[in-house]
Amino acid sequence: MFNNISNKEKQDTFLGGLIITNNVARHRPVNNSKQPRSLTCKYKIRFDGIDEKVVCKKAFCSLFGIGKSRVERIIQKVKKNIPSPVDLRGKHKNRPNKLSDHILFKIKTNILSFPRYISHYSRHDNENKRFLSPELNKQVVQLIFRKIRV
Repeated sequence: MFNNISNKEKQDTFLGGLIITNNVARHRPVNNSKQPRSLTCKYKIRFDGIDEKVVCKKAFCSLFGIGKSRVERIIQKVKKNIPSPVDLRGKHKNRPNKLSDHILFKIKTNILSFPRYISHYSRHDNENKRFLSPELNKQVVQLIFRKIRV
């Protein structure tokens, strides 16, 4: 079930639903410099979508094939009452040299307008593979593209 979910955000939501967080029942004084625990977690797994069983964190990570750091990140999101963790990777718009889709479409149609040839070296292996003329180079293609654009 978990591996069939293709989106990472949906996977994290699924895992967050299987983690139960509770406040610490009893704080004991510790002489270490470690910060006291703020909550405790129970990890569940589901059998046939109905039966649930509580397992340890190591078994939870092993069964779903995930790392401890991913579970810790999900716990921090659940702790802050963020219902569905959002993955912000690749969502920024700081690509100053990126070409627009319109320009990329024009470039591709320009390249596809050139005649293509079948290679005589591997004709029987690659019947569908086509090659551009060896006389074409970057300067020629750019020159033709500029003439067409104007």
